[in-house]
Amino acid sequence: MTKECKVLLRNQYVMVVDFDGKEIQMPSDRTDKDTVFVKYENNRYSITCKLEEEKKPAKVKPVSRVKKQKKVTEVELADDVATDEQKDKSE
Repeated sequence: MTKECKVLLRNQYVMVVDFDGKEIQMPSDRTDKDTVFVKYENNRYSITCKLEEEKKPAKVKPVSRVKKQKKVTEVELADDVATDEQKDKSE
């Protein structure tokens, strides 16, 4: 999570910022700005140069795939199609 925080105290070595009501002491960035961007991740605070948008994974919509039909040969077609005489013999 990245937030813009107000600098409460700064000297040449350390600075104290207000991060959601908590006073966080971190190494000084040696600037004279009144606010800094602080990133909180894995129980650690760090200074960032700008407010970064947290990247959320894009939702992927499943795509249905068209099954390719197997090409049929003439022999297979002939086996599938039975004539009236063949139907009568099988009964």
